[in-house]
Amino acid sequence: MKQWSVLIFVLGLLTLSACNDAKVNAEEEVIPDGAIPIEDFKAMKLELINELEAKVWGEGANPDEKTQRQLLIAYSEWGNNFRDDERTPEYMFQGGRIAMILNKPRRAIELFLGVHDGFPKYEKRIESAYLVGFIYDDMIGDREMARKYYLKVIELYPESTWAESAKALNEQLYMTDDEIIKMFQEKNKAS
Repeated sequence: MKQWSVLIFVLGLLTLSACNDAKVNAEEEVIPDGAIPIEDFKAMKLELINELEAKVWGEGANPDEKTQRQLLIAYSEWGNNFRDDERTPEYMFQGGRIAMILNKPRRAIELFLGVHDGFPKYEKRIESAYLVGFIYDDMIGDREMARKYYLKVIELYPESTWAESAKALNEQLYMTDDEIIKMFQEKNKAS
């Protein structure tokens, strides 16, 4: 019986020792080989974005598709990793613009909705919602979804210039080209 007590005591000590070692190891930050600290990653990503923006948006820029794709990826990675940074909504908005240029309407919609829904104080929030409707209308050809987002802009932001544009485009959603031309001719005659 005494042997069992000693054995249980020794096993208990080993268990406590193992738990304490695990606790110490869990508190230490383990950085895998090849990993970089988040602040260094952020600085590198910011430098890359600045370089790519100069190539894409800079004066006299004539970027190739590869450079535009790289900037879209950089903006997306920034948005995924640094949601609390003040530059994030602008980078996501610009990512939506690039996605439109690259004919990636679904990606543009994701980015613009992320801007609208995730950054309530961002100055291009209303424009982002409007652009979702425009993309459904002009790029995808889904009139019902376009109507939904145009009406959302009209309802949520009735005094904005984006609501005025949304009203005009919403009225034209189901018109033929001939009907639109006739409407503009009549407006020109009236003015």
